[in-house]
Amino acid sequence: MNGKTTTAAAILLLAFFVFVCAQAQTISVTPSGGDYPVLQQALDTASPGDVIMIAAGTYPGGVMVNVPVTLSGEDGAMVGTNADTVALYVNADDVVIRNLACTASGAGIIANETDGLQADRCRVISDDTGILLTGCSNCAITSTEVTAKRTGIETTFCNATTISKSRVSAGSVGIAMKDSSDAAVEEVRILGAEIGILMENSGGCRLDAVTFAGIGDAVLGIGITDCTITGSVFTDVTQYVQFYAASGCSIEAPSLQGPAFFAADIFSDTGYRWGPYSVTGRDFALLYDSYETPEGYLLFGDAMNITFIAAAESPEPPSVTITADLPANTTGIAENTYGLYRTDGTAPVLVAVPEVSDSGPEILRMNVTEPGHIALMARAEAEETPYYYIFLWVVVALGVLLLLVLWRRR
Repeated sequence: MNGKTTTAAAILLLAFFVFVCAQAQTISVTPSGGDYPVLQQALDTASPGDVIMIAAGTYPGGVMVNVPVTLSGEDGAMVGTNADTVALYVNADDVVIRNLACTASGAGIIANETDGLQADRCRVISDDTGILLTGCSNCAITSTEVTAKRTGIETTFCNATTISKSRVSAGSVGIAMKDSSDAAVEEVRILGAEIGILMENSGGCRLDAVTFAGIGDAVLGIGITDCTITGSVFTDVTQYVQFYAASGCSIEAPSLQGPAFFAADIFSDTGYRWGPYSVTGRDFALLYDSYETPEGYLLFGDAMNITFIAAAESPEPPSVTITADLPANTTGIAENTYGLYRTDGTAPVLVAVPEVSDSGPEILRMNVTEPGHIALMARAEAEETPYYYIFLWVVVALGVLLLLVLWRRR
């Protein structure tokens, strides 16, 4: 391409953008006055890129958004009532819904086979499902509050959905991701649901810094692959994780402390990591149990209970592999006492110590084939008497001996 052709192309491109920007306009919707009193009327006349400003007030639901526009609500702007089945139907790509309240008996917002939907600083109230996305890609729900009697947010056959910095209250499921991929749930608070997050036949999903409060099962995964969970926070949660037929998933937590029923893995090969521990296996449950360290021992990380799930009826014998990091500072640890201990009885029994692997560095590994209580511990090193105390005792003893000799000579 020569210089003249490049210049001509740039001019045409600039002209196109100028034309598009010139065509975009702001349309006002108000209960009285403004351009339109009804939101659907404004959408029926809107062009791609238009901004529809919605004044405070309540507007009829069942609105069809068939053009890529921005719906921007003033404080107090609400679309839909309990008499409406759906508040907003989104059927166009690149729709932005900002600072708008949506309410309905069925769903607050429904988007079907759209790309690039953004819901920002919205409030959604529904007797059934708050936000329902089907066949959508690259959608983002941010800083939004969702209240629903059944499901807060549901994605089905969606790709790359992001839900962040939002609050979801639901009666049944907080967030459901079904047959979806590469979803991200970040800094979201989920309240009061029977299941906090349901992932079903989905892959590559990421949950980070999610807070669960008043939840039955925080995370339930069925047939999922390569999903990660990090940084969860719990309040009044019955069970943290329950996976069925999951593969390639990983969970990181600062400790086992939280729900007493920490995790259950059925027909799955999930990797768990907290503190110095890594745990993998199939058909087992991890249970948190506070453990009072015996006198003379040092505890590293939490102690855990491992239970095998007989109901899974796996054809393979149950087993769990535990690996543990070596302490960076071994001061105060008696030699050859750091390792994994079984603590089911009255006295801890050392069952695994660090070994040299084929690659050279030391590793600590244990294979558990029977349910039990495991703790990562070491014996505390016996305190040595300081040399100056020994010297002082010698001086005192010599002094006493000298006094005895002098007394006898008298």
